[in-house]
Amino acid sequence: MAMQTELVDGAREVALGILGASAFTYWIVAALSGIAFGLMNAMLPAQGLSLLFLPFIASGGVAGPYVLGRIGLYLAADYKSNIVLSVTFGMVLVTIVLTLITRIFYAAIAVQKLDLEDRQQEAIVRKFGRGASWPAPRDE
Repeated sequence: MAMQTELVDGAREVALGILGASAFTYWIVAALSGIAFGLMNAMLPAQGLSLLFLPFIASGGVAGPYVLGRIGLYLAADYKSNIVLSVTFGMVLVTIVLTLITRIFYAAIAVQKLDLEDRQQEAIVRKFGRGASWPAPRDE
């Protein structure tokens, strides 16, 4: 029971540390999130991904200064410069992780699609013989 209480207290401390960021931090997160959203919306083939990524990127931006401060890594001597760099670092790190997760997800879908196509091709060969192909070639 004591370990559970320590875990809850630790989680509460982390949450309050992240949510207790300064107003300057939140303004920087909002500005950089808006820029990131605009860039992703313009460059990604699926605009829904930019909407899906936005809350995670903003969360990474808010958590960046807290995490870097906890491990004692300060990217600049000036407070405001450190906040901007920490927020940017958090956002970039989350973007990299989300991109990797998305790539793995797309690869899993591609493997399933190839497996389905192979099974369909095998069924056609069993039904019509070796020379058959799917989809059937078009007569032009």
